[in-house]
Amino acid sequence: MCAIDALGISAMLGIPITVTSTEPGTDRTVTVQVDHDTARWHPDTTVVCAGTTGDACGPSVDRTCGHINFFTTPDAAHWTARNHDVTGVVLDQDEALASAVAEFGALLRPAGQEAQQSATRSTPPVRPGR
Repeated sequence: MCAIDALGISAMLGIPITVTSTEPGTDRTVTVQVDHDTARWHPDTTVVCAGTTGDACGPSVDRTCGHINFFTTPDAAHWTARNHDVTGVVLDQDEALASAVAEFGALLRPAGQEAQQSATRSTPPVRPGR
């Protein structure tokens, strides 16, 4: 499962979760406690590299899922420089979590429930294209 998918599970299911992952190349542990659109990250320098391969002809799952990973520091996330078939951007914690909530937050909710739940949150939900 890619990092963005993992971060989006709490928003999708409506329950707090803990994500544990290992950093590619070092096997250092990253842990993120997620409760919808808030998270505690360990280490607190953790970022997400949203990478993709250049093969536009294949399925997106093959081009991206194995290349969207947690890294313990922004410097460590530049592993794409060592993996010439992968390009991408480094997302800070807020960007990564917002992307995950936007992608998965309303996925399993019945129509109309998103507006009702988001009214109780202190920050508005992130919506693609706005």
